[in-house]
Amino acid sequence: MIGNSHLQTESDLAWTLAFNQVDEAMRATLRTEKPRIMAALREVIPEFYAHIATFPETARMFKDKDSLNRAREAQIRHWDRITNATFDADYFASTTRTGEAHYRLGISTSAYIGAYRYVLAEMLAQLSKRSIWQRFSGKDDTALASALTTVVFVDIDCVIRTMMQLSAEDRRLAIHKVADDLDHNIQPIVLSISKSSVGLKESASVMSSVAGQTNARSASIAAATEQASMNVQTVATAAEELASSIEDIARQAEQAAEFASSASSTVEAAATGVNRLLQETQQIGQVVGLIESIAGQTNLLALNATIEAARAGEAGRGFSVVASEVKLLATQTAQATSDISGRIAEIQRSTEQSVASINSISTLIQQLSDIANAISNGVSQQKQATDEIARNVVEASTGTRDVAHNIVGVANDTGEVVASADHVLESADSLNTQGEAMKGAMDRFLALLRAA
Repeated sequence: MIGNSHLQTESDLAWTLAFNQVDEAMRATLRTEKPRIMAALREVIPEFYAHIATFPETARMFKDKDSLNRAREAQIRHWDRITNATFDADYFASTTRTGEAHYRLGISTSAYIGAYRYVLAEMLAQLSKRSIWQRFSGKDDTALASALTTVVFVDIDCVIRTMMQLSAEDRRLAIHKVADDLDHNIQPIVLSISKSSVGLKESASVMSSVAGQTNARSASIAAATEQASMNVQTVATAAEELASSIEDIARQAEQAAEFASSASSTVEAAATGVNRLLQETQQIGQVVGLIESIAGQTNLLALNATIEAARAGEAGRGFSVVASEVKLLATQTAQATSDISGRIAEIQRSTEQSVASINSISTLIQQLSDIANAISNGVSQQKQATDEIARNVVEASTGTRDVAHNIVGVANDTGEVVASADHVLESADSLNTQGEAMKGAMDRFLALLRAA
């Protein structure tokens, strides 16, 4: 409710009374006619409360009989102050309390004016009835009716002014509360928008810088990837050539293995022939030995024949000649067989050396065959590995080309990100400006609300 600072000042009260022509004569009339006025009021009050009970807006003022009795007593006390005609601070305090009570109960000014009109009309009617009995005394009630009507309007003015002041104060408080709520709820949002715009601007700047760096790095990566793709293609070509060379080596290694196998078979055949020759020379040696034995025996027989021929003398001379010839033949045979034995021994030694050499060659050829087979197996495995390398290099070449293509796409996308970041930066600047403008407008609006 309003405080004393909202009540009319003494000059306001004096002006209201003067403007409504409440002079000393009117005050005297009210004081003189007070008994009649209060009597008429007591007659009207029951009808008045019965009247307002028929309207929901006014009937709700009285929840029970006690509240109704308190209202009647308050109304009678207020009219007692009116008819005292002092119109001092006590009177205006009473009008203030009346206005506060009606405003607190939610009674509209229209209902209050209508209710007061009913009371005034009924009181004037009551006073008019009473004046009939007093006409014979020569009194005129015109001054009384005028005074009563005037003070009723003054009273209505004071009460309604209080109600209006309370309504204005509530509106002012409500507006201030709205302003405070706006200040409490909207200002943080405005500040948050302002801060967010600053943060957005900073983030957009960082994003623009990072996107620019990413774009440059993407271009560098694209160039490096293109070079890598060319290098991989070169490696792929070299791998294919290496695979072809290894395949040729494998083919030659297989031929060498085949040649070694054929040479081994040939050497084995030669070794068989030489061994057979050795065996035959041994057999010839045995035959030569037999011839030497026969020659020795023949020589011995010839010696015996010579001895016997000598004994026979002339008769054995012919036999002696034959024996000499036989002995010479045996000697020549012995010499020939000896020479043959020597040559056969040489042949046997040569044959044995040939056998040893052939065996050594056979061993070397077998080792060569084993080495050739190992080379063939190794080359075969190397060929498989080289084929795998070539396949992987080809796939790597394809992958590198794809990466290069994707990097180009990334570079293009990064360029779009840079453009978007620039747009975001512009939007952040605009948002910051609008946030500042909104904050200024909100401050001015709140100032206007609080000044209302």
